[in-house]
Amino acid sequence: MPRPRSRRRKDSRLPDIRAVRDAELRTILGPALRRDPQSVEAWGLALSGGGIRSATFGLGVLQALARNGLLECFHYLSTVSGGGYVGAFLQALVRRHGFRRAFATLGAPDDAGPARAQDAPADTRPLRHLREYSNYLAPRKSPFSGDTLGMVGTYVRNVLLVQVQLCALILALCLLPLLVYAGADVLTRRWPVVPLVASGIAGMAAMLMLAYVSTWADRRPQGDAETEPPPRPVVLAALGTILSLALGSMLGALGLARYQHLPAPLAGAVGWLPPEWSAAGADLGVATAALYLLIWHGWLAWSGLAGRRQAPPPPLLRHPWRFVLGTAGAAVFAGLLVALLRGWLATWAGSDGLWHVLVAGPLLMALAVALTAIVHLGLAGPAMSDLQREIWARVGGKTCALVALGMTLSLGLTIYGPWLLRAGAEQGRQALSAAGWAGVATWLATTGLGLLAAHGARLAKAGTRRSRWIDLLVRVAPWIFVFGLLVALSLAGHVLLQLAGPALEHLAGGTAAAPAPPTGNGLPAYLDGLRATVEAYPRALALLVLAALGTWLLFAWAVDVNEFSLNAFYRNRLVRCYLGASNVPRNPEPTTNFDPDDDLPLADVVERERMDDGTRPLYPLIGTALNLVAARQLDWQDRKAASFCLSPGWCGWLPPDSRAGERPIGDTEAAIAATAGPGRRPGRDALASSLTLGGAIAISGAAVNPNMGYHSSPAVTFLLTLFDARLGWWLPNPLHPGHPSGDAVPFFGRWLLAELLGRTHAGGKFVHLSDGGHFENLGIYELVRRRCRFILCVDAAADPARAFADLGNAVHKCRVDFGADIDLDVSGLVPRDDGTAERSCAVGRITYADGATGTLLYLKPTLTGEEPADVLHYARSHPAFPHEPTSDQYFDEAQFESYRRLGEDVARRALEPALERLRTAATGRRGWG
Repeated sequence: MPRPRSRRRKDSRLPDIRAVRDAELRTILGPALRRDPQSVEAWGLALSGGGIRSATFGLGVLQALARNGLLECFHYLSTVSGGGYVGAFLQALVRRHGFRRAFATLGAPDDAGPARAQDAPADTRPLRHLREYSNYLAPRKSPFSGDTLGMVGTYVRNVLLVQVQLCALILALCLLPLLVYAGADVLTRRWPVVPLVASGIAGMAAMLMLAYVSTWADRRPQGDAETEPPPRPVVLAALGTILSLALGSMLGALGLARYQHLPAPLAGAVGWLPPEWSAAGADLGVATAALYLLIWHGWLAWSGLAGRRQAPPPPLLRHPWRFVLGTAGAAVFAGLLVALLRGWLATWAGSDGLWHVLVAGPLLMALAVALTAIVHLGLAGPAMSDLQREIWARVGGKTCALVALGMTLSLGLTIYGPWLLRAGAEQGRQALSAAGWAGVATWLATTGLGLLAAHGARLAKAGTRRSRWIDLLVRVAPWIFVFGLLVALSLAGHVLLQLAGPALEHLAGGTAAAPAPPTGNGLPAYLDGLRATVEAYPRALALLVLAALGTWLLFAWAVDVNEFSLNAFYRNRLVRCYLGASNVPRNPEPTTNFDPDDDLPLADVVERERMDDGTRPLYPLIGTALNLVAARQLDWQDRKAASFCLSPGWCGWLPPDSRAGERPIGDTEAAIAATAGPGRRPGRDALASSLTLGGAIAISGAAVNPNMGYHSSPAVTFLLTLFDARLGWWLPNPLHPGHPSGDAVPFFGRWLLAELLGRTHAGGKFVHLSDGGHFENLGIYELVRRRCRFILCVDAAADPARAFADLGNAVHKCRVDFGADIDLDVSGLVPRDDGTAERSCAVGRITYADGATGTLLYLKPTLTGEEPADVLHYARSHPAFPHEPTSDQYFDEAQFESYRRLGEDVARRALEPALERLRTAATGRRGWG
């Protein structure tokens, strides 16, 4: 077993961005750093997301910079998603062939004009490789090519593995109500008082926990920080109160349905009540409510006397008679409600067994408890503090919501839903049968369209009719699918029990005659037949539930949630195209054309190759999104993500300035070791050591994913997980007390359920990463965090309406998180009536929180009418150019060349006015220090 890490880690100095920046600049500048790293005015190059469109446009920009001798002037290369494709291409080219040959390759002459003098010969093979694999997902354009068939086979395999796992769990949950019914039916017939007693115990436990939670503020020592979260026992007590009330509601409903009278000792204790009340069950309600409230008041009295002796007494002690009035009134009201409920529940239990009681009874009981609490609070008046009333309201609301959604709705779908599906066939009516088939067809159609539109909805033009319809489809279709799936699996479970029941019952050692077929086609007949089946095959039902749970556990333990997503398929093809381009000569495996040597370890990317002066420019910062869909930060509940940076020296999340003091995520010991001094070898980050360069850019480009930062929604998350539309990645959290390692084998099913239910956060053993564009798509966020003096931003994201949404998002987050204002006028980039714009670049000003300033040069794919003839011809033939949809990842030769040439032309014309000044600045920066 690995030796646990020392506890001194908790006392170590947590790194801030200055510590990380110092470590990075020592790696970048090497011996040329002769002064404080904080005084270095860093330059940053940012390549935005946008799939292969962004990568190809960015390639043209890199070529223009290389031809003008400016590429080596940038300290940082920050990439997101598609920008990471070409960024990784450049890093691998430098790592394998050195800076001189890499820049010579990028600066090789073409139709744009002569190249600058180079000291190393240009190798055109890497660029030719990119052209050959521009259709990188399936290079050969044939539906029967190996890549196409492999893509289909991989997806089908992964979907089946995921769906077997999840559907087995859902099937077990759908069969569980039948198992609960079987046990409740036997129990309430023989000992109806047992569920009532259990309900009373659950209610008393809930009252004690609620009293503990409600009086915690009074018992907290004065002077404690109000911003500190409540201790774990208080949080657990609040959750326990809700769960106990929900469980007590179900047990109470089942007990009341077949309750006749109290046992003799209890009946004698309340014998003073009128006989009709006793027969109706009001005696039980009065006795139970009085007992609950006395326990509550006793706790309040004790906590008031034992807690704040120096403070004014709590409201309970100041208004004792109002407590008595509230107790008596609530007890009488509860008795009347119980009497009324008992009559309803007994009628339901007599007609169709306990089915109606099982579905609607818990909700009625929960509402009765909530109404009783309202009466109590109203009559008690000033005897209850405002804080206590607020706590009661929240607990009551959450309990009713849990019972309504978790019990009534789900049980109703799993019990009544199958009857709705079978009604048409059983009744044999043509119209109803046609309606049933139409319903199934509608369910399948909306599911398919919703799945296709779930990720593409945000690409529609804002404010158009198409956008509103797509948004409505995305919101409605997943819920239709979820409800339909529950009903379909419930029906499958019922049919499976009927067909396999005799054999499984015999296997389990039981004997039972086949149940008589129900007479009639209505709901009562269906429920009566279902009851007969459950009573005939109780052991078979238990075996089915155990088999479904066992199947889920087996696949949840064995199936790697990372490797059996679409990430591996995506990563392999990105590596073959963009990293294989510099692996000359390649020695690919003949069947797949993959070469294991194409990829590189992320931690080794900047280890060896340096410029002649010892510097290592273009330090890679690969942007991903740390998904926080279940985040507790109230101001981040819309973001649902944070910036998680992958680099050779540090992989993790650092709190922004607006959240100073929060714990980061990442190997903090390695980052601190890197700042020990100029002669100290930087520490080795655990996450960087476990990742490859290809894996990092695949995570950064995980655009389709159940958890997508601020694009996430519960039903879409469920739908995308079930159909394995998953490109994200789970990474270990080194700061978790469990110290998980990169090669740890967790219970994978837990993380898949976290994706399914949108429970991703920063506090677990593993954290979930996806496309960096799910947080900030331009890549300038991390450069502003590092206070770069000059930032060249290449925004090649799809923006046909020129809404500049990604730019606005980046400006907003940089201001909120770092106090940095970005002033940029982009009005000249908006197309005119003829489709051309005044210019394709804009220059802005960055004002940092301390008053320091920087410059932002912003490039965007834009047509001005001055582009080369082939680019203008392509634009006339393809009206969506240069903002064709990101979903188009299959570039042909003309498309690839048009975007590459446009990127080169935009960068060249943007740099021309200041080229001489930039060359002078670059010459003066050769020492970088």
